[in-house]
Amino acid sequence: MIGKIRYLLFLSVSCAILSEWKLSPFEDQFRFSFGAAVFFFFLLWNRSVHPVLAGASVGGVIVLFRTGINLLVENVHGHLLDLILQNVPPFMYYFSFSVFFSLFRLQRFAERPVLLGMLGTLVDVLSNSCELLARFLMYHSMVTISKFNMIIYIAIFRSYFVVGFLTLLNLKQSKIAEEKMRQRNEEMLLFISDLYEETIQLQSSLQHIEEITHSAYLLYDYLKQKDDRAEEALRLVGQIHEIKKNNQRIYAGLKKLIDQEKNFDYLNMKELSELVVRSNEKYAGMLGKRIHFALDVQPDQYEVHAFTLLSVINNLVVNAVEAIKETGTITLKVYRREEQVHISVIDDGPGIPPAKKAVIFNPGYTNKFDHSGKPSTGIGLTYVKQLVESLGGIIAVESSGSNQGAQFLVQLPMKTISTSEGREEQR
Repeated sequence: MIGKIRYLLFLSVSCAILSEWKLSPFEDQFRFSFGAAVFFFFLLWNRSVHPVLAGASVGGVIVLFRTGINLLVENVHGHLLDLILQNVPPFMYYFSFSVFFSLFRLQRFAERPVLLGMLGTLVDVLSNSCELLARFLMYHSMVTISKFNMIIYIAIFRSYFVVGFLTLLNLKQSKIAEEKMRQRNEEMLLFISDLYEETIQLQSSLQHIEEITHSAYLLYDYLKQKDDRAEEALRLVGQIHEIKKNNQRIYAGLKKLIDQEKNFDYLNMKELSELVVRSNEKYAGMLGKRIHFALDVQPDQYEVHAFTLLSVINNLVVNAVEAIKETGTITLKVYRREEQVHISVIDDGPGIPPAKKAVIFNPGYTNKFDHSGKPSTGIGLTYVKQLVESLGGIIAVESSGSNQGAQFLVQLPMKTISTSEGREEQR
């Protein structure tokens, strides 16, 4: 309630002040003011207050405001009631404008600017006619053809000026909303991609647990004939089986969440690559590094499975960001050759010693340490190699040695990254 009162007060005072920015083409007190355009705009922009209430409030404040100007500024002498009645016609304009605005329900046509401009012109002409009628009844002011033509011309200009300004604001708001939605979609895509990586790792763990369970049961079957402690082995099998069931529930939940995000199943290759670059620019900034990213995607008009490719490319680019000490350059190239997609991530970081190339994809290997000296987990490249090979692709690394940078090369068949059948084969 307080907010509505403040809005009415702001609108009324603003229109009263701006109504003094006026054009008086005739020899009487009839005028065209900027306040009318502002009033029309706010009726379209804000729907929290009923238009008729806003019209009555604005009209009343304008009567008081102009009466005050007559007394204090222009030194007009006369009875106070006469001065108030002299300013009643402007009240008729704003009040009748709000009535016609509400009657025609102009706010419904906010998305149809041409029609809204026509209706706004009609409402403006009718409201000016009401004001002229009031002046005729009170002062016998005559209406001429030239005066009425001027009213129509001003109404057309004022109406379409307001509608045009409103359309520009709506367009700007739409662009802002679209940008926020794009950022949200990117964040969601990265989040789902991270979950996708976890499901791959979890699926691998489930397979290992299944193998361990089977081996433990064989051990129990062997011990029950020779050792009294066979029951302990059986209890161990049961505990492992419980861990497996818990992991299966987690896996099922993650997979269901990923499958629900159908909007992100496929993404244009250029858009996906740009997403990787943008996210890693932020990541590099968070680490306090100044890294220049270069992107080359040819051709760029084809779609790929978002989670799969994002997991591969993003892990390689993140690895390059973490490898660079303070400043450097990372180049991401994606080329499609017939039914193969070639991806290369090139950095000018410390490089990889020749003796380490053979073990760089092994679990736990890392040459990256944080500021406290704690090593990285070394899981990223292992996961990438596992995922690439599950897709029927190959991955390789090239480096001339220390301080020579590194280049990771990935080759993937299109059928496994652009079709649902390919993803099912991977799973």
